[in-house]
Amino acid sequence: MASIEVFEQRREEIIKQMRDIQYMRRGTINMNYQKVPQKGKGPILRGPYYVLSWNEGGKTVGVRLKPEEVEQAKKDVAAYKEFQILIKEYVTVTETMTEMVRNSETLDSKKN
Repeated sequence: MASIEVFEQRREEIIKQMRDIQYMRRGTINMNYQKVPQKGKGPILRGPYYVLSWNEGGKTVGVRLKPEEVEQAKKDVAAYKEFQILIKEYVTVTETMTEMVRNSETLDSKKN
């Protein structure tokens, strides 16, 4: 079984990784096309257009991205996903540490 020091070290590593994330954006990037009707012909598709969308207050919000913004937005969204993974790991590590300390305190009180 790992010692609490191992978990403390991992928790500090997680905090450092979170601190190293400089920019992030929630949401997903979708590629959309627009149907444009033509007189006497079938509609044509224009695009693709990239839209960054996310949920805010129970509603989906979106903003159209310029072509030169798409790559950076993809990196920002990936950073947010990584941040979420780090948060979950931080909680798991901290809960494990809490259980180790509480169990140790219980064992110590039973000895006395």
